[in-house]
Amino acid sequence: MAAEAYRIGGDGAGSGPKGGCCGTRRGFLWAVCAYTVLHGMILTGMQPSVVTSIEDRFGYSSLTLGWIIATYDFMFVVLVVPGAFYGAAHRPRALGWGLALLAVGSFLFSLPHFITDEYEPQSGGESLCSALLGDICDVENYDGMLGVFVVAQFVLAAGSVNLWSLGVAHLGDLYDKSELGNALAMFFGSAALGPALGFLISGSIIRRVFVEPGDEGDLNDSDTTWVGAWWLPFLIGAIIALPVSTVFFFFPRDAKDIKPVSSKADAEAPGKSLELTDLGREEAKQMERSPSMNAAEVDTASLLKMSFAELRQQALEIIKIPSWTYNCFAGGIEICVNTGMGTFLAKYLMTQFGVAPGNAAIIMGLTVLAGAMGGLAWGGWYIARNKLDVRGAARFICYLAFASLLIVPPFTLVGCGNEDIVGVTVDFDGSDMDEADLDATCNAGCECGDRQIYRPICGSDDRTYYNPCIAGCEVTEDGGDTYMNCGCGDGGSITAEDGPCFGVCERGQLGVFIIGLFIFMFTTFGSNPAASFVNLRILGEERASVGTAMQAGIIRLFGSVPGPIIMGALLDTVCLQRKEVCDVAGSCEVYDAVGMRRRYLIWGLVGKTLSLALYYLSYRATLREFPDDADAADAAGVKSKAASKAETDS
Repeated sequence: MAAEAYRIGGDGAGSGPKGGCCGTRRGFLWAVCAYTVLHGMILTGMQPSVVTSIEDRFGYSSLTLGWIIATYDFMFVVLVVPGAFYGAAHRPRALGWGLALLAVGSFLFSLPHFITDEYEPQSGGESLCSALLGDICDVENYDGMLGVFVVAQFVLAAGSVNLWSLGVAHLGDLYDKSELGNALAMFFGSAALGPALGFLISGSIIRRVFVEPGDEGDLNDSDTTWVGAWWLPFLIGAIIALPVSTVFFFFPRDAKDIKPVSSKADAEAPGKSLELTDLGREEAKQMERSPSMNAAEVDTASLLKMSFAELRQQALEIIKIPSWTYNCFAGGIEICVNTGMGTFLAKYLMTQFGVAPGNAAIIMGLTVLAGAMGGLAWGGWYIARNKLDVRGAARFICYLAFASLLIVPPFTLVGCGNEDIVGVTVDFDGSDMDEADLDATCNAGCECGDRQIYRPICGSDDRTYYNPCIAGCEVTEDGGDTYMNCGCGDGGSITAEDGPCFGVCERGQLGVFIIGLFIFMFTTFGSNPAASFVNLRILGEERASVGTAMQAGIIRLFGSVPGPIIMGALLDTVCLQRKEVCDVAGSCEVYDAVGMRRRYLIWGLVGKTLSLALYYLSYRATLREFPDDADAADAAGVKSKAASKAETDS
């Protein structure tokens, strides 16, 4: 049967124009989907892609970047309830202001590029022994830019809270139950499209556009001094988001302003254009409440109708339910592991496999998104196909958590070995070193102390040197790609070529890692629909609003916030040599690749073991809290219905 058509009426305060895309519920659906795409593109796609470029440009440590990324989730928790409270009076207008704030936040995130000095990479000639550079210690301090990034994250969080609370709530008012699944499927499909676009756009820009467009000279993205235009994706996002935000101001305040009209075009959409099976609707409902899709704040607005005493009473009742508490904190640990790994995954690919920054962003984005979305879809399908009850779903979660734990060692132990770098991992005489020391007799007169910037060269003695000055090179040829008279060579003066000597690395290791990462993400996110299903069944309809909001806070405070911070601190412990100009330490230039793999391995094993233990405790608790064999009852009910239908047909 064709879907019933509706058009927004022209009466009432704040109502939009009659007719046109802004006069229909389909127009609102497309507008909120555009909001979702832009949100995912900027925050989930672009930010992880440019972390390494920001680190190289401003000399921040991994821990500092972890704090910057975590600021968004902390601010989100603080702002979600006020946002729902003040936005409930006029949802579409609140969404318009939210998207406008998202545009402003995206611009603010790019602002440090425009208010700092131009980035000038050291050329081959400037890195020679005894090169005259003038006052090299006249460098800019970028600590003040941390405040700009934090303010940008605050504004981005303010621009995000309304989408996940008011946006879905308004869709629920616009569509009846028979069609809401179609609308939510399109909404959450947009949530998957946004990050994919963000990774592709950012990766392509970082590969092709220098941070100072037109000033790259002979540099390319394979050069260690190359920094891509990290700021440009955010500027593009801001330019697109700001005009789109104005569309929301044309929609009326209340869903009651919608009334049926006779329109063939509207009757065919969105009912036919978004037609899904019952299974698809079920998956959309599961995704609606999935913590991985940031939709746990859907019912936040309804909390404002309760008194503080009622909220407190329900919160205490919910936290005393063992199955819910175990399941919720297990989900928080899962998010903590994922955000920690994901924030620095591009850096991991660059260090382990020598992948260029732009390519690392694209590989990371496509693999993670394919695994996550595939797992979500399969998990929702499996629950619907097998008609699992709460105990069956809890058991299913344990199986996937165990499978995810097993895949951690294979894909985190794959990678290339450490490259020997003279002065960092091996001494100038070839012996192993416990601590980096770039000073030697052969470069004592080169005045390299204030120029410890990583620009590796490969000597004719098959050894990698930190930069031409450290190698004692005095002459450059072929536009800076070849160095002559390098006095620190093994056995005397040598020649050298720009770039490191490539160590031995088995072919196909990157492919093995990508496959392992895909399986890891698939098994991790495959349990999310089941976890949401279990939580909702445990809470019941009367406690769903409070429990869902509590779950959102727990997942962010114990998952999204600490994950990048802890992983950033762990990666700083395996830094072998930092960029150093005039005794001022900057970003890490050389990592211990083996040590980094071990950190990822320990992080994954510890986190996954804890989450598996909590999921198992949750399953054991459901056996006590739900003693009836619902699976058997459902099966018997299905058989009874089938038998009754057969008797009726006969």
